[in-house]
Amino acid sequence: MPWRRSRDEPTPVAEEGPAGLDPASDAALDLVGDILRGLGEHVVELGDLDADAIRSRFEEWARHLLVGAPAPEHSETGAAVPLAQRDWAGARRFTLDQHHREFLQVRRSIGDLRDAIWAFIHGLGEALVDDRANDVLLREQMDRVRRAVDSPSTEEIRREAIAAVGVMGRALADRNRQQRRHFESLGERVRELRTELETARAEMERDGLTQLYNRAALDEHLRRVVDLGNAFGHPACLYLVDVDHFKWVNDTFGHPVGDEVLRQMGAALERELRRSEDFAGRYGGDEMVVVVSEDTADRALALGERLAEIVRGLDIQGGGETVRVTASIGVALLAPGEDVVGWVERADRALYDAKQAGRDRVRLAEAPSRSRRQESEPEGKAPAAEREGSLR
Repeated sequence: MPWRRSRDEPTPVAEEGPAGLDPASDAALDLVGDILRGLGEHVVELGDLDADAIRSRFEEWARHLLVGAPAPEHSETGAAVPLAQRDWAGARRFTLDQHHREFLQVRRSIGDLRDAIWAFIHGLGEALVDDRANDVLLREQMDRVRRAVDSPSTEEIRREAIAAVGVMGRALADRNRQQRRHFESLGERVRELRTELETARAEMERDGLTQLYNRAALDEHLRRVVDLGNAFGHPACLYLVDVDHFKWVNDTFGHPVGDEVLRQMGAALERELRRSEDFAGRYGGDEMVVVVSEDTADRALALGERLAEIVRGLDIQGGGETVRVTASIGVALLAPGEDVVGWVERADRALYDAKQAGRDRVRLAEAPSRSRRQESEPEGKAPAAEREGSLR
């Protein structure tokens, strides 16, 4: 949550001024709040507390240390707690305890994964040992068949061939039973870890505020979409959505209201996604990205207008009144042979055009010319996405 001591505080607790603090101490106090807020944005969910509860506790400690709000363990209200009486020791204990519990949770998860890998290796080793034993029997039987072939007796050849077929059949049946047993055992172990690992991965890929996919997950998704488009011609359309006058919202109503705008906007955009391959992520600040499988300009613009209408309909309460916001949207269809950087840059130019046209607009980017792509990628150089390593 982008909340600092110097911004509007939505609680009735009065903000203590920096009187008596030199600039360095005042900056250090803000730094402590930023650290607590940062720790709260990236937490590991524990058994007795979910991620939202942990984030809320970090925020409560940050408010207590910065503006003198009641400490999380106390319920008193009223005047701000003086700086000298704030519970610094309690905040330290909470932070260290939380870090230690997360460390134990991660170590336990890694240990479970390591155990599963060793179980797989053990099962594979047993299967190989059993296979070797069967292979010895097969080789011995095949040697007898070869010797029989060299003999003049057709009866001996027939007898050894029938015996070889029997040995092969028993070996294959035995191998199948062993493999089923090993894989059933491994599957049971993997199922025990599946839920925990999926939860941990989802937590790492989600933005703490909006619960959309974060920037790292967004970058990876865009690279995959571009690879699929270049390899198989899969269509794709990118929407760069930016809240109009977001700074004014923060300055007028406070950052908590601005955060609520982003939360509601992210949830609304994700609800609009209809297909499993559709994707919504936070690009940074108040900018969000939607990626869908569209291949025509008309359908792309229609969805853009629908997204803009959704943002207009958000009902955010702040300071006793309803806050209405709009968004400008830049749209870009993925062009053949285009890289991630070029695709995002075209959407960004279309977003700029939408803002220049008066905001609360949707603009479709022009298709890149072949000559422009060739000029931007001189012969012998790697694609821009590989050189830069990120979108910007």
